[in-house]
Amino acid sequence: MVWVCRRHSGVGPPDTVESPSNALIKSYKSMNTREVQISHDSYVPSSPAAALRAVGVALICLIGTGLSLASVEAATLKVIVEGVENTAGKMRLSLFATEDTWLKEGVRMEILPLVMPEMVWDVMDLKPGVYAVSAVHDCDANGELNTGTFGMPTEPYGFSNNARNPFGPAKWKDACFEVVEGENTIRFQVR
Repeated sequence: MVWVCRRHSGVGPPDTVESPSNALIKSYKSMNTREVQISHDSYVPSSPAAALRAVGVALICLIGTGLSLASVEAATLKVIVEGVENTAGKMRLSLFATEDTWLKEGVRMEILPLVMPEMVWDVMDLKPGVYAVSAVHDCDANGELNTGTFGMPTEPYGFSNNARNPFGPAKWKDACFEVVEGENTIRFQVR
């Protein structure tokens, strides 16, 4: 993609500024070879200062037209956790990006004070992809999921998609969901 910003004083051909990367490449080549080539079709900066001016003009043109240098827009994810029955302790939320790291190593984690009847966790600047979320209402704020007889959790917990497994934690394939560019929202319960 080439960005073009035209300026014309009415005398001679209009000045053209190409994309910042192309201008820098041309400037670098001209500094290495000590040659400056100028034609009516392109502008090649004759010094590093001129190259920076060219980049500045190109960026002003980009900003003015509303274009972005980023090719992939970041995604946001709003996680709404329902079923909060009291405000004792904290809510531990974790976001996982792969099946291999599921419930082991999250890409994002947050410990939030509790709000009834639902919690909201805003996750910003995510790369679009497949994710899963776990939530634990850590009632005694000890940083662990307390368990009772036979290892069954005694504190409320939940997974994205309301995924459940009667014989252990939810499986990745049941809890995962897709995050696309822009705004995304998921909702699930802790029980």
